[in-house]
Amino acid sequence: KYLVFHGIKVLFSQPLFTAGLLTIWCLACAFYDLTQRRLPNFLTLGVHIPALAILLIAGHGLLGATAISCLLAWSAALFLTLPAYAFRWLGAGDVKFLASIGLLTGLNFLLVSYAIAGLLSGMIVVAWLSAQRVLPYLNLQLASTKIQLPVLARPTGKVLPFGAILAVSVLITLCIPAYVDFIPLKSLGGFS
Repeated sequence: KYLVFHGIKVLFSQPLFTAGLLTIWCLACAFYDLTQRRLPNFLTLGVHIPALAILLIAGHGLLGATAISCLLAWSAALFLTLPAYAFRWLGAGDVKFLASIGLLTGLNFLLVSYAIAGLLSGMIVVAWLSAQRVLPYLNLQLASTKIQLPVLARPTGKVLPFGAILAVSVLITLCIPAYVDFIPLKSLGGFS
């Protein structure tokens, strides 16, 4: 019994293994959110049980954050997203996904990921609105060449797949060594 717990503890202290698990999970969530426009419970809420097991067995989060940091991150994720869910700006899957990210990674990682997701969302909205304004004028200019650009539909309801944006922000945060509790690439000798 001791060997099993010790083996699990050693396995989850390997940087590339834990970063790989997080990457695969984020890619699965992003793919599902982009294709189905929803995040299923088995990918969001279902991660809470393994995350809690990692906290109990290894004594730290998936990326090395303390258990307190992970629990605070879970609370912060709910604090940050439940108001947006109440106003129907976010879906329930987005709330559960961010809470899972917090429970797995810790407070520092969660806050940086959430800030990056906000910036990415803002950039996408600005690009979309700019394209809506510019494309009709480009079509007028291109009319003489018989080239017609597609007309962008007016967005209605929840347009942005925020779960996919969160997943991308987690992957970006994995590459920022100065802001995370645990640096996956440190074991490769690239960072000191």
